[in-house]
Amino acid sequence: MRSRSTPSVSLLEYQRRIDQAIRFILARIDQPISLDEVAEAACFSKFHFHRLFTALMNEPPGEYIMRKRLERAAIRLVYADTPVSTLAGDYGYSSVAAFSKAFRQWFGGPPTAIKAIRGRLESEKGKLQTRYGKTLVADELFGAAAGAGNPARRESIRRRVILRRLKEFELHYLPSARGYEVGGIWETWATLREQACAVAPEADCDWFALSHDHPGLTPPDRCRYDACVALPKKARAALPLPRLAVPGGDVAVYQVAGPEASILPQYLDFYTHWMPHSGFEPADYPLIEHYLPGCRPGHIRVQLWVKVQPMRMAPGRVS
Repeated sequence: MRSRSTPSVSLLEYQRRIDQAIRFILARIDQPISLDEVAEAACFSKFHFHRLFTALMNEPPGEYIMRKRLERAAIRLVYADTPVSTLAGDYGYSSVAAFSKAFRQWFGGPPTAIKAIRGRLESEKGKLQTRYGKTLVADELFGAAAGAGNPARRESIRRRVILRRLKEFELHYLPSARGYEVGGIWETWATLREQACAVAPEADCDWFALSHDHPGLTPPDRCRYDACVALPKKARAALPLPRLAVPGGDVAVYQVAGPEASILPQYLDFYTHWMPHSGFEPADYPLIEHYLPGCRPGHIRVQLWVKVQPMRMAPGRVS
């Protein structure tokens, strides 16, 4: 007779494999992606992968890939002013017209409109709103002080940003079952700390998170958050959680602190005031958060590690 725990163990294994599929997709989001390759990365039969992905993620894998490409394109458009022609090519569209049509169908307005939001995006309803009830709002994209024309504020933030070269390193991770919901995040951290500190002294643990989605662009129930820990080498095999390798590369480091509700506006300050004037654009990688000593419910101390790459220019700016 099967144990009562067998279904939950199976579900956890399915979720782990779907997570492998998602990481495979995001690592290649600017390349052609075959669903057969994604199924293989997740160790699923290609005949069952589509059904299982749809059941666990509540959206088909093809739509997930399209959504993530459009969200990444919007981030580069909003914060780096990347030419639309560059975005169209980078995310696999045959022309600017095809990219602009897909962008309008999803967000409810053309690429040029997202930079001109004042309040809410005034346009026809796209799939983001009709299917998920998510409306684009200026304060969620640019922060309350959207004034990118504030030189003093921009200079203050510029002085706080440090560029560094990151070497590849390994993390154990535990996904938040409730995405970015604050209570769910703290529950996830409590579980991770308990498990990590059972195999290594807390002083030897280094705490991180991966925030996979922009809350201003992604429906709340689609936002993904992983609490992570870097362990000393001798303790890594003892922690029964999945691992991931954070690739090396250039990162912009920006430190913030305060109550949970103050963290997103500080993140948006960095993206709004520093990124468009830096000569860099955000790379296709989740936001890395490095948690510092003294974090507790009600007060966060964290360094943003934003993977960046030199701004890619295209001949002419087509919109």
